[in-house]
Amino acid sequence: MESALLGLVLDSSTVITAERNKQSIPEFITSILEAHGPLDLSLSPVSVAELVHGVYRAKTPQASERRQLYIEELLNLIPVHPITRQTGWLVGRIEG
Repeated sequence: MESALLGLVLDSSTVITAERNKQSIPEFITSILEAHGPLDLSLSPVSVAELVHGVYRAKTPQASERRQLYIEELLNLIPVHPITRQTGWLVGRIEG
């Protein structure tokens, strides 16, 4: 059965979990598509900011570099949708 979803905006918590579980970006994306069927994936600028914040909160330079590389690989494959004032108001009304 085809997914009723048109697209999915990834939350930073799912990306963080994948990275902590040492799941590669291709494995991460494949797992989402297997669970939900074919759909477009995207990230919000807020999620990107949360992920980058984790780079700077890393306890070691190695962890920081690993996180940065993970985020960069993800951003090369998944688009980041800009948010406008109008979009913010529309999203805020969802399920309201």
